[in-house]
Amino acid sequence: MIADIWQWTPLMFLILPGGSDRRPRKISSAPRPAAGRFLVQRFVTIMLPRIKIVIVIALAIRVVEIFKISIRSS
Repeated sequence: MIADIWQWTPLMFLILPGGSDRRPRKISSAPRPAAGRFLVQRFVTIMLPRIKIVIVIALAIRVVEIFKISIRSS
């Protein structure tokens, strides 16, 4: 189990930032007010919907690998 986490975590960390590159540059370079609640609100309303498909693909890859491991170990 631990080895599986060590094996697949780097791939997930490569997939997810790659998906966040889909955001328009206008949103990234827009002037921002002070940190705090605005950052969370910006992530939930702007970033999360744009990377939702990437998150689903990453989770699908993990689910397939988990099933492969569970079948192999039984």
